[in-house]
Amino acid sequence: MAVQGLIKDPTYFIIAGKLIGVEREIKPGEYAVHTDMRPLQILGFLKRGDTYKHDVAIPEGYTVKQIAELLEENQLGDSKTFIGLTRDREFIRSLEIQSNSLEG
Repeated sequence: MAVQGLIKDPTYFIIAGKLIGVEREIKPGEYAVHTDMRPLQILGFLKRGDTYKHDVAIPEGYTVKQIAELLEENQLGDSKTFIGLTRDREFIRSLEIQSNSLEG
């Protein structure tokens, strides 16, 4: 975790996560947690997937490359990875989209 001192006792945190069955349900993402939160509150956030959302306005008509650059400028991802995913047929199928590309 990025915030120093957020978890005072990592062992307790891990055991608590296992006891309440959270360890396999943690959702990936960026979370807005603070040092006043108790470990069980943090585990609840992680289980529910209460991730921090970033607002990004993508102008109409932007190409995949322009969107990738915009996301990278806002530190929301790597442009090469983004572009690769827009052409990755397996990833596109996982989104239940019938196309060879996410362009357009």
